[in-house]
Amino acid sequence: MSRFLDPTGKTTYGIGVCARCQKKMSLDDLHPDPNTPGLLVCEADLDDYDPYRLPPKAYEEIHLRFSRPDTIIDPPTTEVTSTTTPGIWEDGIWSGWSDDSWVGMP
Repeated sequence: MSRFLDPTGKTTYGIGVCARCQKKMSLDDLHPDPNTPGLLVCEADLDDYDPYRLPPKAYEEIHLRFSRPDTIIDPPTTEVTSTTTPGIWEDGIWSGWSDDSWVGMP
């Protein structure tokens, strides 16, 4: 059985069908679905906007007040040298203590 839609007070005489519940109604009563573009649904079937479809949140750039500079820090210019040699290595073989290392030992 067909149903008569009264177009009084409507801006158009057009008739549409809800994409979800398949009810016949005036085109003024159909709204675009925010999650699926191009889909016209009635007020009862209109979904809330899905927040997961939004662009990601812009994060703040947090800077430290006292940060280490990005430049290379020069090493100290003084060199530490040893005056005594504990032993002698020749061709990867230990050849014994050098004569200077025994000086001053009891």
